[in-house]
Amino acid sequence: MYLIRLVYYSRVNITFEKGSVTNELRSILSSSKKNNSGASITGALLFNKKYFVQCLEGPREKVTETFCRISQDIRHTDVVIMDCDTINQRMFPNWSMALAEPGEFLKTHALKWSDNAEFDPTRMSAESVVGMLNEMDVDQVATSQGQRKVAQGLR
Repeated sequence: MYLIRLVYYSRVNITFEKGSVTNELRSILSSSKKNNSGASITGALLFNKKYFVQCLEGPREKVTETFCRISQDIRHTDVVIMDCDTINQRMFPNWSMALAEPGEFLKTHALKWSDNAEFDPTRMSAESVVGMLNEMDVDQVATSQGQRKVAQGLR
């Protein structure tokens, strides 16, 4: 079995009415938890009001099936694959899907990993996105030790 990591970004296509974004994100995370754990898929999702960036890890066939399903979701458009490669180990072995929403994490890490203070994956390399996601994982570990909350992980 080959493990792969697929990283993509897309433009958000959600109406920003009161509560609608929160409900949509909850729906995405709930579906991810249900679908990903059964398919041995792990990963992370970054979100701001303009973009989604997602990293999916797992068996090649399952990641491909999942990405094809996700790419048809009407909550986003203009899906662009940034990278897809074979991996030896997972970056997010315990997360069916983790989420970083707009806030301090994206503000502090966007400038570190790109040339822009606003999170914009169109101006980032896949390596930069993966580096940023990796720091989200480190921050999540810190959260579990009682420090600041940056990402919400579904296990």
